[in-house]
Amino acid sequence: MQLTLIGTTIAFLGLGLVTPTGAIISKIRVRGTLLLATALTFFGLVMAAYSTQIWQIFVSLGVCASTGFGLLFAVSVVIIPSWFDTPQDEGSRNVAFGIIMSSTGVSGIIIPCVITQISDRLDMRWAYHILNIIFLLFNIIGCLIITENPTTSKIIKPQQLIKDDGQKARKTDYEGHNSSNSYPNNIPKLSIFYDNPNFLIWFVVGFIRSTVDLIPFIFLPSYATLIGLSPVQGATLITVMSVGATLGPICIGLIADRLGKLNTAILFTAITIFAALFVWTFAYSYHTLLLYALLFGFFGPSYYTLTVSVISDITETSTFSSGVSIAYIANAIGFIVGPIAANAIESFLNIEPYRTHKLACVFVPILSVMLIIILKLRLQSGLMEKV
Repeated sequence: MQLTLIGTTIAFLGLGLVTPTGAIISKIRVRGTLLLATALTFFGLVMAAYSTQIWQIFVSLGVCASTGFGLLFAVSVVIIPSWFDTPQDEGSRNVAFGIIMSSTGVSGIIIPCVITQISDRLDMRWAYHILNIIFLLFNIIGCLIITENPTTSKIIKPQQLIKDDGQKARKTDYEGHNSSNSYPNNIPKLSIFYDNPNFLIWFVVGFIRSTVDLIPFIFLPSYATLIGLSPVQGATLITVMSVGATLGPICIGLIADRLGKLNTAILFTAITIFAALFVWTFAYSYHTLLLYALLFGFFGPSYYTLTVSVISDITETSTFSSGVSIAYIANAIGFIVGPIAANAIESFLNIEPYRTHKLACVFVPILSVMLIIILKLRLQSGLMEKV
């Protein structure tokens, strides 16, 4: 349970920091935020290398380093919309977010291999140190090459509210947050829930999806051990899922440009449902689990790849930033709640191990598909139309 909490905390901070990151960027700009994230990651991994107790691992890796990871991811989420803010850029924006999401899969491929190889030859302390050097190198490169859109990065100071012609500037000019390419650095407007039922539906979709989307990544290795597979085979399942998660988001972005974002979300979610129902439910061999890991990794990230584009479509420009912030906060909470709830329900019912986890990966996505279909119909779109 303690290790599960560390994993869910890392995921929680990855999405939960999107909202405060906008405010941080407004104060110290993108490069300053990236340097802060690099420092937190570096010191967190240094402390993790010398940790000897689980609470020390939680503080160093689960809080300090994960805050750095979260800020790095959040910067990309905040910056990308500022470069793709016109209707002509919509297809490119979908692909761009697909590439960003695929980066999480790349890390899932590389990090386990590096840690396994180094820890076998040296020890875990050296594994942390070498991994830290790799992160530091790539983070410094990111600090040097990542830039913000000059249109978005311009800050209007209070004295500039009075323009040269003597007229007061519009309030939206000063705030700089009421466009789809602005940083989400305001307190989210909760009025969006009752002002925009479409957003409320998409919010619920995201929350319930996030409660189950970490379950395979966290529990599939332990399930593999339960059915008699080796720890190495269990770790390989994570690598295979990460390969799928690397390729899937890019394909999702490309297909969404052709079929429509909601249609793509429905299609890919439906495939994950069938994979959980007909593959993982009856998976008692290594090759069957490999198949499920690949299918889930490839088709599973549809919501996270498309959510910013969907929110852009269903909200006004004045509430776009609030919508993105609230959606990611909901996802972050779902990442914490889902795995812990699955374990608690299984313990309470005293049923076959991981039966609850399997069923959750079937029925929760079914509910999300039903809600997406309702959203399509509310947008006055037929089931077969591109939306």
